[in-house]
Amino acid sequence: MKKITKLFLSSNALLIALFFCAGCATIEDKVYLQKAEVSGPVYQPPIIITGKKPDSTITLSARFYSNTTDRIHAQITNSLDIPPSEFSQEGRLPFDDWSWTGSDNSKGARNFRWNMPDLYAGVDADFPVSRSISLLLGFTYSSAGNTNLYGGSLGLSTFSMHKGVGVRFDFGTSLQQYNYDVYSLLLRRTTYWNSEEKQTMYLLHDVDKNTSLNFYLNLTLNFEYDKSPADFFFSLAYFNQQFLDFEPSTPYMHYTQPGNTLSEDHIYTDAHGEVANSYISFTPGLYFNISGFQRLVLGAGILHSVSRLPGTTSSWFVTPMIKMDFLL
Repeated sequence: MKKITKLFLSSNALLIALFFCAGCATIEDKVYLQKAEVSGPVYQPPIIITGKKPDSTITLSARFYSNTTDRIHAQITNSLDIPPSEFSQEGRLPFDDWSWTGSDNSKGARNFRWNMPDLYAGVDADFPVSRSISLLLGFTYSSAGNTNLYGGSLGLSTFSMHKGVGVRFDFGTSLQQYNYDVYSLLLRRTTYWNSEEKQTMYLLHDVDKNTSLNFYLNLTLNFEYDKSPADFFFSLAYFNQQFLDFEPSTPYMHYTQPGNTLSEDHIYTDAHGEVANSYISFTPGLYFNISGFQRLVLGAGILHSVSRLPGTTSSWFVTPMIKMDFLL
């Protein structure tokens, strides 16, 4: 009888173990960006003119930029070569291919679009903290559609003024908001305890606002003469633009299979690649000392994308600028 009882208990234990093992699986998720649209400004570092008494002058500035380029198309690398036409009619997408330009259905065909606001405004405050160093704070505003987009910057500067020539070097970080509308594909591979594998594809659609962290370097030279009605300056800057720093997570309603949810207990790989640009800008201009407390600055930034997404439609553009300085 004892042998029968032990055999019965052993059999039950084995069945329970098999039951739990049958529910065990390793889930590997890999996400690819297929089509993305972002709306937001191209960030430009503040330009501060070095006056005759830079170590004792607080400068408050209001600046405005206009943009000669309203839209840029490019490619997102590492997208999957699965055209939208392969999806079922039940949940047909509102477009026929991943490209914004409609010229190609293939992998990586200009599936990224950047919409830039026509106008971009900023307020800056420069506070000297020693004879050659100052702290620079900035705030920016733009509008995309019906959404307000804000940004800010924090930097340190070193400056000097000698015989009418002002030299200033700025470095710092900036935060900038963007709107995004992104379609992604998530490939899920489930490996069960018996080595059986199952692969499922999800379509994700995320619409939200994102804040990116960027950095900038800026060298400004200005030439000031006592009897000149207008003085000359130029600025040379390097800065980056980071986009889409988020984790796709929202299932597109037509393509999430019934009974399946996006599990949080899995191996996750973000394969959408880096979505970023780096720019060099050259800004020449004139400034006018209206009084001892006000200065008008006019310039035009010439921007060139030096580290850009593949297939970028425009690597050069111009941003005219007007700025008013208040000297305290």
